[in-house]
Amino acid sequence: MPLRAIRPQWVTEGKAAICRSILIDLPAWFARPEAVDEYARLAEGAPMLGVFDGGEAVGFASLRNASPAAAEIRVMGVRAQARRRGVGRSLVDAVGRAALAEGRSFVSVKTIGPSSPDPHYAETRAFYEAVGFVPIDEFADYW
Repeated sequence: MPLRAIRPQWVTEGKAAICRSILIDLPAWFARPEAVDEYARLAEGAPMLGVFDGGEAVGFASLRNASPAAAEIRVMGVRAQARRRGVGRSLVDAVGRAALAEGRSFVSVKTIGPSSPDPHYAETRAFYEAVGFVPIDEFADYW
């Protein structure tokens, strides 16, 4: 199914519900209900960009202002049926534009590193590298 125009927009209401509904749709990455609940709790009070198709949220990026110089994508998700259609790339681009508009020079994201054999996170890392992120460090005990 083709998506309508992909235009990330700022989300001001229902951020926790959007986060929760999309992360639940991605059990290979977000299998622990308590982790989904924590991401949803944090998303409610954080800046969020969303992509909608016919009124339904199909992707989101919840942000954190990590420092005056950097924004962080705290959690991001794209519904399974909307993947590989430019939603994730459009979200990352919008995050970058927003960071620049706020005078920030960097955008960061954390994910499970290459020492993990999980193929889903290998896919995640490949996506982030494809949109311009560069691996910097791996923390063996972060999660």
